[in-house]
Amino acid sequence: MSQDILKRIVSGCLPMRFARRADIGHLHSLCDAGYLNVTFAPFNPGHERSATVTDITPLGRAVIRYFGFWHRDAHI
Repeated sequence: MSQDILKRIVSGCLPMRFARRADIGHLHSLCDAGYLNVTFAPFNPGHERSATVTDITPLGRAVIRYFGFWHRDAHI
């Protein structure tokens, strides 16, 4: 679920790299919604796909605060 990956991003350090196919799909959704800045590695047959979250956008920060899943040590 996209909300779960957003929680992981909030509690981690940026930049954060992801390689699981499901995670990359959720990152596409969150990026398209304007919540995150993400760099997606170009598709390369035979190589692992990856995505790197570089920043949480102001809209993403507002959503995180609204849903209340940030903690005092978060970087938002």
